[in-house]
Amino acid sequence: MLKWNGGGYDRPQSTKGEKMPYLVLKSCVHSGGVLHAGDIVEIDSAEASALCAMNRIQEHDAAIEVPVMVDRKAAVKNKRAKA
Repeated sequence: MLKWNGGGYDRPQSTKGEKMPYLVLKSCVHSGGVLHAGDIVEIDSAEASALCAMNRIQEHDAAIEVPVMVDRKAAVKNKRAKA
């Protein structure tokens, strides 16, 4: 009988890795969503290995920047002068 040290009911064959930032090189589909070229996304390393093999994404060393929302209601409104 052939045995190996992985898989089975009590030991899953693969574990989910940590999410890392990746730079999208070519537009592609991932987990039902579209990734556009130039985007920086966080993807699980196990799922990203296939996209890296196809040269669709590459590892990105910088952190992901979250856009800051500006409250537009608090801003001063510019009004046109009547002529």
